[in-house]
Amino acid sequence: MASQKRLLVMLVAILVIVIGVSLSVYTLTNTAPNIRPRRVTIPEYDCAIGMPPSECAQLKITCGNGVIDPVEDCNNCPIDAGCASGLFCGKVNESQAYTCNTQAGLWGSHPAG
Repeated sequence: MASQKRLLVMLVAILVIVIGVSLSVYTLTNTAPNIRPRRVTIPEYDCAIGMPPSECAQLKITCGNGVIDPVEDCNNCPIDAGCASGLFCGKVNESQAYTCNTQAGLWGSHPAG
């Protein structure tokens, strides 16, 4: 009986080690961003005047790939990061970030009427 317990404990320990190593390897190999190339049928991205060159270069590669990549928002790449029906793309509270909101959310509170 004691030998069966030792064997069971040893098997469980081996299983835990194998699972731990497998998860560690999976995590380490899948931490890099998985950026898919843009679709061929989408026209090349046209950078806005004054856009930083590095951001423009990244958008030329990724805008139109069907994934919302880190530099994309509803304003600069609506084909990937566009707003759902009933929402509007705009700056919130005069920040530089664009996001999808209801119309009222874009302009803050309504003036007393």
